Amino acid sequence: MEKQTSDHIFDLFFENSIDLLCIADKSGNFVKLNNAWTDTLGYQLTELEGRPYIEFVHPEDVESTIQATIQLANNQKVQHFINRYKHKNGKYRWIEWLSYPSEDTVYASAHDITDRIEAEQALKESESKYRKIVEDLPLALCVADMGGNITYINNTFIKYFGYELAEIPTIEKWALLVFASEEKNKTSAAFWHQNIEEITQTEALNILPRIYSVRTKSGKNIETEITLVIIGSELYIFFNDVTEKQKAEEALQKRVLALTKPLDDAEAIKFTDLFNIEELQKVQDTFSDATGVASIITHTDGTPITRPSNFCTLCNLIRGTEKGRTNCFKSDKIIGKQNIDGPIVQPCYSGGLWDAGAGITLGGKHFANWLIGQVRNEVQDEKEMLKYADKIGVGSPLRKFP
Repeated sequence: MEKQTSDHIFDLFFENSIDLLCIADKSGNFVKLNNAWTDTLGYQLTELEGRPYIEFVHPEDVESTIQATIQLANNQKVQHFINRYKHKNGKYRWIEWLSYPSEDTVYASAHDITDRIEAEQALKESESKYRKIVEDLPLALCVADMGGNITYINNTFIKYFGYELAEIPTIEKWALLVFASEEKNKTSAAFWHQNIEEITQTEALNILPRIYSVRTKSGKNIETEITLVIIGSELYIFFNDVTEKQKAEEALQKRVLALTKPLDDAEAIKFTDLFNIEELQKVQDTFSDATGVASIITHTDGTPITRPSNFCTLCNLIRGTEKGRTNCFKSDKIIGKQNIDGPIVQPCYSGGLWDAGAGITLGGKHFANWLIGQVRNEVQDEKEMLKYADKIGVGSPLRKFP
C-alpha cells in the first residue's frame, strides 16, 4: 500500500511539474515525458515517447547532443547543456538540460530558455548597433571610470588626437599630453578631481561644456569644447572641434564692431573686418564667370586680398615674374585709388590691357580697391608688349602667346 501511494505521489508530481521532466534510455530515446513538453513543443506525448530525441534536435546542435549522449552512456552527468528542439510549428525552442545517468536510464529536468536567449541576442544586436553609432560619432569620445582610468575611446577620438588607448591609460596622462603648455596647470590630478567634484554636485546628466586649447599628437593645436557626463559609475567625455566656429565667431564680432563704429573712427577698420573673404571670393568668381572679365580686390597698395578670378594667360605670365608682379601691384594701386569722379578706366601700367578700378571707401577712408578688366583691343601695340615681356623676363613664352 505504501509503495502504491509513493508511486501515485510521484506520478502526480511528474505529470504536473512545470519543469520539463524526461526519462530516457542511454541509447538516446525518449521513454517517458511529462505534460509540460506538450506545452513547450506542441506535440502530444505519444508523438515523442519511444522516439530518438536526436530527430527533434536542430541540425547545428546534433553533434554536441551526440557528445552529451555519449557522456551519459559513460555514467557522466551533463549539466547546463543547451540545444534547440523543433516545435511542431517548425520553429525551434532553446532547452537547457540537467541530466543524471543511473544504470540503463537517464533522468533529466529541463527548462525552456528561448525567451532569455532571444532577449540576450536582441541585446547583443542592440549593443552592436550602439557601438557602431558610437564608433562613428562626429564627436570624439572617451569613457573612464571614476578613478580616471580610460576604458574606451572611439574611432573619432583616435583620428582627432592621434593617440591609441594604450598610450593614454588615464585622464591625467592624456591631459598632460594634449593640453597646450599654458594650460598645463589644469592637467594635473587636481584638475581631474576638481571637475569630478563639481559635476557630481550638479543634477541630471552633469554636463559642463568648456572650451580648451588642446594639442594633437602631430603637434596641431585645436580649440576643443569638452563636455563631461556621468552615467552610473562611468564618466563620458565628449570632444568637439570648435576651431572654425571660434574663428567664424571672432570674424563676426570684428564685423559687428567695425559696422557699429562711428564713421569718424573708420581709420581703425580693416576691409577683412567687414567681409568674410571666402564668401566674397565666391561672389567675385561668379561675377567674372558671368561677365567674362577678370576681377580682383586688393589692399590700397595693390597687393591682393582675394584670389584672381578669370585672369587671362598674358597677365598670369606677367605676374609670374617678380618685376611683372611688382608692376601689376603698382598699377592696381593707381587704377583702384580713391577718385571723386568715379571709376578709373585705362590700360594697366603693366601688361597694357584695359582695366577699370574703383576705390572702396567707408566714412571717407579708402581701404580697398576693386579691379576688373584685362580687355584687349586695337590700342595695344604688340611690339611694345613684347619689349615689355623681354624687360620683365617672360619674352620667350609671350612670343608664343596668340
